[in-house]
Amino acid sequence: MKLLLDQGLPSSAAALLSEVGIDTVHVAEIGLSAAEDIPKWECMSARDRFHSVVKQALIQEGWRITDDPLLVRYGPTNLRVDLGAERIIAAQRNLEEIAIEIKSFLDASVVNDFHAAVGQYLHYQLGFNYNGWKRKLYLAVPSGIYAAEFHKPLFEDSIQTYGIKILVYSAEPPEIEQWIE
Repeated sequence: MKLLLDQGLPSSAAALLSEVGIDTVHVAEIGLSAAEDIPKWECMSARDRFHSVVKQALIQEGWRITDDPLLVRYGPTNLRVDLGAERIIAAQRNLEEIAIEIKSFLDASVVNDFHAAVGQYLHYQLGFNYNGWKRKLYLAVPSGIYAAEFHKPLFEDSIQTYGIKILVYSAEPPEIEQWIE
């Protein structure tokens, strides 16, 4: 369960609660300071905790956020990838487009979180193919989880078998540590 702190509480309270193991986010972190309470609850259930961290790290690396979220139409079904971004590659004078599905892996079972993340990734990739998109899709993973879990056979074999691209991020300070293709 995630705790969402309203604008009536200081944003520093979210950090303090997170430090003691309570999964907490402040409305200011997800751009909802002025929103009514109902949209806040809807948004909290749909957004991963580290969305703003990865977004900030991408911007610091020169990416322009184009979609937040990126809507992928797949026949009558709409899928939503957390972020779409682009940047100009100076050497080639081309535009590089990416999409990022951000995961925090805060469930009691990292394997269950991984199952869900792989399923989302594969469906998003199907949606990209359906639309003829060349955009690269990445699964954003916290650095601690990557170091502790992603060397295990289930993780390695899944990534290799399904061609999953990984973006390893750090929450403090917000930065992209590694791009793995």
